[in-house]
Amino acid sequence: MVVKYNEQTVMTESIPLTKTLTNLASYKEIQGAYKLLAKYKSAIDFIDKRASKIIVTDNMRLWQALERNEEPRNDLEVYAARIRALYKATYQHIPGGQNPADFYSRRHRLLT
Repeated sequence: MVVKYNEQTVMTESIPLTKTLTNLASYKEIQGAYKLLAKYKSAIDFIDKRASKIIVTDNMRLWQALERNEEPRNDLEVYAARIRALYKATYQHIPGGQNPADFYSRRHRLLT
């Protein structure tokens, strides 16, 4: 997760992938995103009044779940609904190599 305020990076954070029964990248990414957003909500609440929030993802299924405003149908959409409840934001999809969080999440994973 990369948090920017007025085009300045104010926080970068990542967590290792969890071992789950499913190996779906979309589920693991949204679960990790929810954990980070919930953990640091108080630290980035000042953005609510001073800047617009944009949540960027390189995962198309995750982006579609965040954009969907209907009743959740699966675990991915449940976490997306939780993120939407935590943060009023806009959501964007960009290719993986252009994602600012890509450096932390894929290229420098923690050893297991």
